[in-house]
Amino acid sequence: GNSVGNLQDYWDVIESYDIMQGGFIWDWVDQGIRAYTEDGEPYWAYGGDLGSGHLHHDANFCLNGLINADRTAHPSLYEVKKVYQFIKFRDYQPSDNSIEIANGYDFTSLADFVISWDLLENGEAIASGTLSQLDIAPGESRRVKLDTPSLPSDSGEYMLNLSAKLRTEKPLLLRGVELAREQFALSSYSFANKALSGSKALELQEDESAITVRGPAFAVGFDQKTGALSKLVYHGDSLLLEPLRPNFWRAPIDNDFGYRMPKSHGAWKQATESQTLKSLKTKTLPNGAIQVSARYRLPSVDGDLDITYTVSADGSILVENQLSGLSSDLPDLPRFGNNFVIKQQYDQATWYGRGPFENYSDRKTAAFIGRYHSTVADLPYPYARPQENGYRTDTRWLQLRDELGKGIEIRAIDDAIGFNARHHFDSDLDPGMEKAQRHSTDVPHRPLVSVNIDHAQMGVGGDTSWGQRPHEQYLIAPSALRYAYLIAPID
Repeated sequence: GNSVGNLQDYWDVIESYDIMQGGFIWDWVDQGIRAYTEDGEPYWAYGGDLGSGHLHHDANFCLNGLINADRTAHPSLYEVKKVYQFIKFRDYQPSDNSIEIANGYDFTSLADFVISWDLLENGEAIASGTLSQLDIAPGESRRVKLDTPSLPSDSGEYMLNLSAKLRTEKPLLLRGVELAREQFALSSYSFANKALSGSKALELQEDESAITVRGPAFAVGFDQKTGALSKLVYHGDSLLLEPLRPNFWRAPIDNDFGYRMPKSHGAWKQATESQTLKSLKTKTLPNGAIQVSARYRLPSVDGDLDITYTVSADGSILVENQLSGLSSDLPDLPRFGNNFVIKQQYDQATWYGRGPFENYSDRKTAAFIGRYHSTVADLPYPYARPQENGYRTDTRWLQLRDELGKGIEIRAIDDAIGFNARHHFDSDLDPGMEKAQRHSTDVPHRPLVSVNIDHAQMGVGGDTSWGQRPHEQYLIAPSALRYAYLIAPID
């Protein structure tokens, strides 16, 4: 399933010591059989399917490859290719614009490759070039100067991408196939700040059922009983189908079931499904912005969650989440974030962060930071046994638009965020306390877009699928956690 976490960490050790070996991944290919539902939808059949459910089997343990049974790639295969690459780009020095290129092949000169670079500004290429042919022998390295242009000062985030592609055709490989790549950050990203403009044009209305903030072209509503952001109207269109809610849970992946995460971490699923509203307050700030603050008690973890919404004159909403009062004896959080559901027409996703394929905190070496676009339907990955999938990390901003270009933008505040967007609920992927004999065809396509905006999600792990958790640095420890993001209209 969704696995192969922390491979780069192991490979760094393996390549640092001559006596080390490893990276023997079990398995290469999923051993499933294509089957069809009564409606003709294809799916991968596995243990117990095809009339053999009464015989002893090991569920989906035969589906443990890096590729599907038809040899199409799982997202993790991109990570394996990147980690295993034999050409290394190292130690970029901005002072003289040079980089070390190392040839890890045993018999192949780098003269067989075309090595090129791209300079990205805020995720888009602004310059590119190709190095002269480099006859770097096997096992050798060389420092090479690049002719990239000078960076404009304080005008964006800059990334340098390098790529090595075959100059000539090889057995099984066509000319132009990329066999190595790397990305270097040349500057840092300037995240949005929390300063929002107010206006006397903002109108605050309160009654027994709702708190409503209105502006010239928008309305934002909060439920008095739940404290949730339940209404979002931009330019006459009501976007929300379901309100913004706290979210601490993910649909268990195969590795999660291996260490019985649904049982050991179940308190966080309860915290997601049940909170007690302790207080709901409104305040007009000195600049005219209106603030709505909801405090929740989380009984299952004996902690508190504060969600503060600050509505600005342009209709943007600063959403701040803060967890407090947690005991260090609690299990790690599967995730810390919010979920909300918008209309299905907002199905055009553009984001600036890691991509284009699925990536997680411990499996993102191959997913470069850039600007990407996808339909919401193509963001998830249909694992043969449904589970958490389709995540993107280190996101600076995300836009969800309709065909006319209208919609919303979510901007990270202070630090990058992670996100999912899909045409089904998270619960559609979750079988409960135990694995169930389910398939991709059991996940319904719903007329909606369910959006997760997270501070973080735990890594996927991959040491084993029968007991090992993700490595500690990819877990979310129960502590005083906080994060913020901005929801803004796109007209």
